[in-house]
Amino acid sequence: MPTFVYGFDDGSGYTPDNKEFNSKLESLQKKGAKILDIKVSVCSGAERREKYLYPTRTYLIIYEAEKPLL
Repeated sequence: MPTFVYGFDDGSGYTPDNKEFNSKLESLQKKGAKILDIKVSVCSGAERREKYLYPTRTYLIIYEAEKPLL
């Protein structure tokens, strides 16, 4: 089965709660995806600015399916 990647970013300072994130995973699984791995990257960008910025999180979901699902 082919492997696909679904990535999304939480924007500026907004973090999806567990319910929202789990609904994304559930949606993939209902469409036939087999979740292989989930990666999270966190960056604040503070090193390039004078003031603190809220962290931005990027989520990467790696899954197997017949075709891309999201």
